[in-house]
Amino acid sequence: TGSPFRETTTKDWFINFFNLTYEKREVLTLIIDSDFLDDYINLVNKIVLHNDTIPMEKKYQRLILVGGIVNVVKYWLKNGIKESIDEIAKYCFKNFVVWTQD
Repeated sequence: TGSPFRETTTKDWFINFFNLTYEKREVLTLIIDSDFLDDYINLVNKIVLHNDTIPMEKKYQRLILVGGIVNVVKYWLKNGIKESIDEIAKYCFKNFVVWTQD
């Protein structure tokens, strides 16, 4: 639950996200392997940009984060889920959350 865009985002947010990703891996792999990936990204972008009052810089941060997370999920699934959920959550927390809180 919650959002990776909050100043209080913890590694637990990413652990929960990747637990859900793992649970839904078969469906997500179908989306990745099909022509629906662009549609999925467009849908997620609409969700994270739904508030017109978000400053432009924050909008771009959200787009970068969404694109990055989608790319991480794609690589993680297609590469055989070699990293543990804890490891992948740590990588994302370290590399995404730190710069979004500037």
